[in-house]
Amino acid sequence: SLCYVRLGVDSHQVHCRQRGVRAVRSRTLRVQFA
Repeated sequence: SLCYVRLGVDSHQVHCRQRGVRAVRSRTLRVQFA
C-alpha cells in the first residue's frame, strides 16, 4: 500500500492506494487499513 500526505493551506489530505482503490481522508493523519 502506498500512502502519502498532502499538506494544504487550510487542511491536509491523506491519500492511500490499496488494491487499486484510492481513498481520500480530509483533516486527518490517521489511516486505517482493513
